Amino acid sequence: MWAEVGEGQLIGHELVQETTEKISQIKDRLKAARDCQKSYADKRRKPLEFSVVPLDEIQIDAKLNFVEEPVEILKREFKKLKRS
Repeated sequence: MWAEVGEGQLIGHELVQETTEKISQIKDRLKAARDCQKSYADKRRKPLEFSVVPLDEIQIDAKLNFVEEPVEILKREFKKLKRS
């Protein structure tokens, strides 16, 4: 790398020290961004609810695929589009 007259050059120990400081600074900023995103996601996360299905009600076909047969429609929703 060629340097122009008047430009300061980093050599040896100074280069290693500055690089280490930059890496530390980048890690700190990434951690802050990660923490901010986690906080945002945690506030909006909804807890999942599962119901335990009795084993005798589970049906599996010959290819070991789960066979699900609806028993009852619990809720129905219709959405009207603006243009229709």
